[in-house]
Amino acid sequence: MHADFMKVISRDFVNETTATAILDRGNIGARISTLISFTEDPAEQNLWERSTNMKVLAKEDQGRHSAVEVDLERLLKRFTFCLGVPLLYGHDYLERNSLVLEDWELFSKQAVPLLAIGIPSWIPIKSFQQGLKARDRLHESLVSVYRRVKQHFNDEPVEYSADMSDVSKSTLERFDVFDRHGVSINGIGQIELSLLWAQNHNAQQLLFWFIFYIYSVPGLLESLRNEVLSSGAIATSSDNSPQVTKLDISTLTRECVLLKSSFLETFRLTEESILFRNVTQKVTMDDGEKQHELSSGSWISISNCLTKHHPSLYPEPHEFKPCRFIEDSKEGGKRIVSYKALRPWGIGAGMCKGRTFAEKELLAVAASMITIWDIEPMDGLWKHPGFQAGATILGSGGNVRVRMKRRDADSI
Repeated sequence: MHADFMKVISRDFVNETTATAILDRGNIGARISTLISFTEDPAEQNLWERSTNMKVLAKEDQGRHSAVEVDLERLLKRFTFCLGVPLLYGHDYLERNSLVLEDWELFSKQAVPLLAIGIPSWIPIKSFQQGLKARDRLHESLVSVYRRVKQHFNDEPVEYSADMSDVSKSTLERFDVFDRHGVSINGIGQIELSLLWAQNHNAQQLLFWFIFYIYSVPGLLESLRNEVLSSGAIATSSDNSPQVTKLDISTLTRECVLLKSSFLETFRLTEESILFRNVTQKVTMDDGEKQHELSSGSWISISNCLTKHHPSLYPEPHEFKPCRFIEDSKEGGKRIVSYKALRPWGIGAGMCKGRTFAEKELLAVAASMITIWDIEPMDGLWKHPGFQAGATILGSGGNVRVRMKRRDADSI
């Protein structure tokens, strides 16, 4: 089953054309254009705005709000979830499970860190148990999705008459694999929960850091706005509330080298994964004057951060250098982006299967954001919040409260 399952995943999330087509369905430009609703009433806010402690700061004429104060990290992480999940399971999933985002946050914060270090699930820590209950609810929501997918797949009446029209082809094909191999609906829910984690956790945190560096590094924001505009990848309306009317993700990822290099530099500074490899046969490794003999069955762990912060590979390794990964093409002198020694997606067979999808998604979100939104720190000075240990992508050491307002049409 594994080979069939990974074939579907690789085609949809690694293949350039397929990944772009899936993201195009998400209408990222339009959703970024309505990122902020300029209201403090949760009933009128977008799902991702709730629980961000949003405060309306100013109003324009005719009652239209023009600026808000918001927790930037929480807003972006919640938005990424609300953007990505319907691309897999359709809009009905979030509409029918209104608390799934809260359960996702509870599970991520209160259960995953302890589970990752081997804490037994019976340990009576209140917050841990709350996180585990949130995990159970997430699992049940995915079981319900696939129960309806099975009904839809078999041309049976779908419970609740749920709209299945925008459930992704990938989800339907994964169900076909599960069904052919006799996986129960409960088992499917468990597998899909791990996929939901893989799709969202690192992308959410990475988007926050990407946007933080874009807006905080002196001169970078304007350079990127000029690059995106001149590439022709984005077009906007010319009214008083500019909207993204065109977003060409293929052009964006091909032509906007400074944007992509800044993305890789964000990855370099914030990703600290550890690679694990199993030794299948006896091997001897040289280490200067010493030798290490590894027997079959041993495990090797390799920390990515050891090379990403080494000055021999990256001069001034602790500084954010937006152009660090840009070089001239050997063919025609055109500027290109090269990963060089950076391996943020892993190596070999264990390389991230969602890498193409994730890269395109975050580049598209970032390009749309800098086109539509002005963001400033509340105290007038960008301050790095510091890092906190996290799963692969480092967490933020503190809240980043910002002032957000829509850009004027004549400034775009």
